[in-house]
Amino acid sequence: MAGLEFHLNGRRVVIDEGSRELGFNLLQFLRQTGWAGTKEVCSEGGCGACSVIVSHWDEGKQRPVHRSTASCLTPLVSVHRKNITTVEGLSDLTENEVHPICEAFRELGATQCGFCTPGFIMTLEARLNAEEGLAKKDLERLYDGNLCRCTGYRPILDAAAVFCDDPLEDEPRVDKWREDYQRTKRLDAVFPEEYKIPAESLEIKGRRTSWHLPASKDEALSSGTQFVAGNTDIGYLEKYAFQHPARKTLLTGVSDLKEITDEGEAVVLGAGVTIEELHQAFKDSPDSGLKALSNQCRYFANTQIRNHATIGGGIISFSPYGDLVPVWIATRAVLNFSTPNGEEHVKVTGTGFSLPENALLVSVTVPKAAGDTHVESYKYARHRSDSITYVSGALSARFNPESGTFHDFILSYSGIGPSGFRAFETERFLEGSPLDAEALREAVTGLKLEVRAGINNPLPERIHAYQVRIAAAILRRFQSALRSRFLKESVREEEDLVSRYPAVAHRAHESFTERTEGLLGRAIPHQNAKLQTTGAARYSVDYEVPNCLYGAIIASPVANGRLLSIDATKALEHPDVVGIFTADDIPGKNLFGFRVEDEEVLASERVHYVGQPVGILVANSLAAAREGKHLVKVEVEEETPLVTIQDALEARSFHGNPEGYLLEQGDLENGFSESAKVVEGEVSLSGQYHFYLEAQSALAIPKDEGLLIHSSTQSPSNVVDHISALLEMKQNHVDVRVGRIGGGFGGKQLRAGPIAAIAALGAHLSRRPVKLTLDRKEDMAFCPGRGFSHAKYRAGFLADGKIHALDIDFHLSGGFSNDYSADITEIATLLMDSCYHIENIRVHGLCLKTNMGSNTSTRGFGKPQASAVVETVMDHGASALDMDPNLLRRRNLYEKGHRTITKTEIRDDVMANCWDRVVEKADYGKLRQEVDDYNRAHTFTKRGLAVVGSKGNMGFIRTDDINRGLALIHIERDATVSVTHSGTEMGQGIDTRMAQVTADAFGIPLENVDITDTDSSLIPNTPPTSMVSTDLCGEAVLKACTKLLGTLGGYEGSFEEKVHAAYLAGESLTETGVHNAPRLVYDYEKQQGDISYFFVWGAAVSVVEIDVLSGHYRILRSNIVQDCGKSLNPLLDIGQAEGGFLFGVGYYMTEEMIYTGKGQLISNNVSSYKIPGPGDIPLDWDIELLNHDPNQSGLHNSKGIGESNVQLGLSVYFATKEAVRAARREHGLSIEFAMDFPASVDRITAVLPDIESMLR
Repeated sequence: MAGLEFHLNGRRVVIDEGSRELGFNLLQFLRQTGWAGTKEVCSEGGCGACSVIVSHWDEGKQRPVHRSTASCLTPLVSVHRKNITTVEGLSDLTENEVHPICEAFRELGATQCGFCTPGFIMTLEARLNAEEGLAKKDLERLYDGNLCRCTGYRPILDAAAVFCDDPLEDEPRVDKWREDYQRTKRLDAVFPEEYKIPAESLEIKGRRTSWHLPASKDEALSSGTQFVAGNTDIGYLEKYAFQHPARKTLLTGVSDLKEITDEGEAVVLGAGVTIEELHQAFKDSPDSGLKALSNQCRYFANTQIRNHATIGGGIISFSPYGDLVPVWIATRAVLNFSTPNGEEHVKVTGTGFSLPENALLVSVTVPKAAGDTHVESYKYARHRSDSITYVSGALSARFNPESGTFHDFILSYSGIGPSGFRAFETERFLEGSPLDAEALREAVTGLKLEVRAGINNPLPERIHAYQVRIAAAILRRFQSALRSRFLKESVREEEDLVSRYPAVAHRAHESFTERTEGLLGRAIPHQNAKLQTTGAARYSVDYEVPNCLYGAIIASPVANGRLLSIDATKALEHPDVVGIFTADDIPGKNLFGFRVEDEEVLASERVHYVGQPVGILVANSLAAAREGKHLVKVEVEEETPLVTIQDALEARSFHGNPEGYLLEQGDLENGFSESAKVVEGEVSLSGQYHFYLEAQSALAIPKDEGLLIHSSTQSPSNVVDHISALLEMKQNHVDVRVGRIGGGFGGKQLRAGPIAAIAALGAHLSRRPVKLTLDRKEDMAFCPGRGFSHAKYRAGFLADGKIHALDIDFHLSGGFSNDYSADITEIATLLMDSCYHIENIRVHGLCLKTNMGSNTSTRGFGKPQASAVVETVMDHGASALDMDPNLLRRRNLYEKGHRTITKTEIRDDVMANCWDRVVEKADYGKLRQEVDDYNRAHTFTKRGLAVVGSKGNMGFIRTDDINRGLALIHIERDATVSVTHSGTEMGQGIDTRMAQVTADAFGIPLENVDITDTDSSLIPNTPPTSMVSTDLCGEAVLKACTKLLGTLGGYEGSFEEKVHAAYLAGESLTETGVHNAPRLVYDYEKQQGDISYFFVWGAAVSVVEIDVLSGHYRILRSNIVQDCGKSLNPLLDIGQAEGGFLFGVGYYMTEEMIYTGKGQLISNNVSSYKIPGPGDIPLDWDIELLNHDPNQSGLHNSKGIGESNVQLGLSVYFATKEAVRAARREHGLSIEFAMDFPASVDRITAVLPDIESMLR
């Protein structure tokens, strides 16, 4: 009987015919068989966390080829006779304890939560085993399919640069790591000998699908089959459609579909040629058509997808968003099919062509462009890399040198309407024209009308406006290319920002001063880094137990209505579905919340947002659970939802205090009357999803009495509360354990509890373990993160730029339930001053209730919204006064002796120190001149410069149980120490810092301290892990250490000798520590109060360059100076500063939660929700810790900084706005304008001069 076989980390694996694994993708198989270093994050091939190396024999090259691969889209059958290497397999390639790549990542701080780390390492290792070299400038493109939410990417790029041909400089360990790497085994050396011959054809039957793996195209041709090549399209669609064709033909083994043949006047491309192979083949081609094909491949998806996606697959799918479709049309490509009746040839001319039936696409013939013909290709999307296109275009024209005119135009676009869209009317208009300025202006006018009429997609209207502009911008760029080539015109600054920078290497520098007093202040790598870089780290989502059931959420399909029925009949017919549980099965209380219990764990009578859980389906496998849930029919009597802030205001739908939160200081009326300028405006901010890479997950295991829970939570005791209430179970019967979590950012404080409770319900009722992990779309609906916000302001400024009066109405959407949103609204209200001294101020904050998933605590907790509002006010005031906004900001900074708007005294000048230091480092005066000089010399690109400060609070008001730290310490007989504390490790490095504090207190080596998992049975009643946890847990650890040192004080000798003596004397070598911080309260009657234990300050300078035609931008430079008191661990603090900054860049520039009018989230995975990638970090990035201002209140004079620097991302936003202002000024437009957040490309172009004005 035929079997599937491959090698996995040096071991031969055989899968027998009929096995259910034949229906798996590679990721499912790896995780099922214990290779948990490979992670699931998006299941769309867009995050890189599931990257492995797939090696196959290339008969033409007579060598193995090694490709980084998105295992989530790779059918297991496709790895037949291939060699698979996961991150765990790297240990077999080195004689060292740790592979040198892993070691460099560990030592350079390139891992925080670690969930993404194996994917980055495997992508790099695959490239280092390729034929082409690797330079630092290549890293951005190499990593365009790998995402990290924690680090800010700088240390990842540094670690990868160690192994580049032009290695990382100024790092003394580089030579050793490179030498160690040269001694590792190459992947060629471990490729199985028996696979070094072409594979024979294979027929193998799975439980649902029979697979045919032909060895030639003649064997491949058959009817009634679905052809599969790279599976990057089909795999994505099948994830949501759950279609299982009876027969599939896998074409990856057909070598004659992979050939590229030059036939003189044309090139024939095998349909199995991958996108990356196509790019490499013609990236230096003199032929403009072939170069256009290669150019478009640069921006196609990402490295992992380009390695496997084939040109044939893209043609057959012929997506309206296909990047290459316009290029096939512009190059006049011909599709060559093999059919049962012979060959058929189809010209690709536009929307009207059809494919022959029962045919196999064999090749594509691309005619070479004649010498008088020119082809160009373009792609513009929300994001420069790995983003679904807004507009991709390919344009072609022929030049007649005798008449000086252009002919035979093809203007083809995708993303606009039907696939193969062509602007036929504009083509006819341009026929025979000189394509001079006048012709272009008339053509642009007609093209915009033609594109507008052709738009047929579900994107918002503002995106439609952007698509119209970009279609015209593409024509403008094409005109420049034509006239430059054929008429030898010199075109000033026509380079496109989308294409310029991937060839530029990043430069980064961080500076700090280590303390000299032992372990405190040392730059020590993350304690978990070795496990995380080698794939050995286990997260809640990785735990597997025997006899386990897998859960899937049954969710509401609508945003508001009465729940009528849940019909599970078809789902229960599935052979692997075990059962479904709903609200009717809950034995206890079906409510939860913060301050007020206003949300059901499982909706019972009404639903309140799309994606709200109404039940849990449990099955024998994760695949069956996810398939089964789509067979459940949820019937709802739909009602009109409240989606926007305005909807909620009109309905008077509130959370928290319905009167809102009112702060008033000074004399507002007098302040306005004395002001030289008064400005008014509005600020709108989108929501922001946390995008922790490990989704909400829990494993519930029945015990003799009660349950053991592995939960990805920031708050173990909150999980205990949820489960004990839901199941009417004693709290001491619920044991919650948390080792490490793959990112949290506030999203796993409250909202991890109901997920664990739903899993516990399934386990309690089935008496079997139940594992519940949300997929990314479910997670984004259930826990959408930071709420939408809106503010109206009126501000008065004195003639010298001092803000003299400020009146703000601030509104925050909390989603369906209160959660933390009312508190966030209150904090945003009380922190509306940011780092500025404002004596006359009124702020009124309201929290709105809407029919969306419950918004919750998110990194920054109100500060990022408040800062965006007040910085907009400052920018507006500067425009009105015609002042440099950065000088106006400096004029208003807090100084020692000032009082905040909550009447807290400022006791130092740290804010001013940060500002002045960052301005000095950036050499602001020189930088200002350089930016101004650049803008005078360039029309189609502009630069902007901005300086922004930040003030971070520490602590939570009216929440005593959060402002608390707990610790439990055991000293073993050998004088090693085990520490358990109430915080959870989610990448911020709390475990490493607690180990440092403990080792320092006892005067022992760091390696003698072990930080154990957070466990509710060891430390009950834990507060959620938050911005204050390092300080408070550290103080609790110190208190426990002090008690133990008191015990040991009665004995002589070394620490080891004291411990041994105390043990013999029967002393307890276990102690607890509890630290309660003072209560924080704001008194609204007295209009004063303490809302923070201390403040954390920072400042950033950023320079941004924008493409005036397309709105794309690039951060050229950022300098950051971050206050951290006296740093406990500069390596970790630098990482927090970088990660927080880029989190802010995402919030203010790229990330957007887009909902339909019915409350359906449509930006619900990596393909549509774009967090910053490696290409979004500053090209020149300098970070300095202001590491010499001791904080008297913090742990060992330090300050926690993880949430204080998100606001510094505003320096990028306002630098972008300054660049826009420069373009507007040049074209005579007002320099006072509003630009909503995030500053996506469509919002940037909406405030830029229109295309027509730039053609005059």
